[in-house]
Amino acid sequence: MPRPSAEPAKYDRAVEWFRARVPMTDDEFAKLDAHAAEQAFWIGNVAQLDVVDQVYSAVDDALRDGTTLDDFKDEVADELYQAWGEPDANRVETIFRTWVQRSYQAGRFAEQTDEDVVQAPEDTQGTVLPASSAALDTARRSDRTCADASR
Repeated sequence: MPRPSAEPAKYDRAVEWFRARVPMTDDEFAKLDAHAAEQAFWIGNVAQLDVVDQVYSAVDDALRDGTTLDDFKDEVADELYQAWGEPDANRVETIFRTWVQRSYQAGRFAEQTDEDVVQAPEDTQGTVLPASSAALDTARRSDRTCADASR
């Protein structure tokens, strides 16, 4: 029986989503509208773009290589403490967890909503069909009809 690997998983969709973010300072972020803000990577109360860039790179490393929270802290905590004027280990952890989890969630959402492949309803026994498949469209209509009848 195969043994599970202890190696960190590589998750390309999460990396793709994260790399689409644009690093910026807190002041620059405050000027954005809601749509543009979705494309931003920022850290609250950090005015130095070089510090934001360093944290961005460390999160990218974590997503790409599976680096740990401790590795992340070793790489960026001192610079963040200096930018904030005081140490705050909980805040560093929050930055790490927030950006890694947002990236994983966005990557997973992209997989689930990919238009090229849609999981067919249960009556097709798990067959994966292209979204444009006539059989899939028929199964969807059938599901809607059954749902409407049960109301």
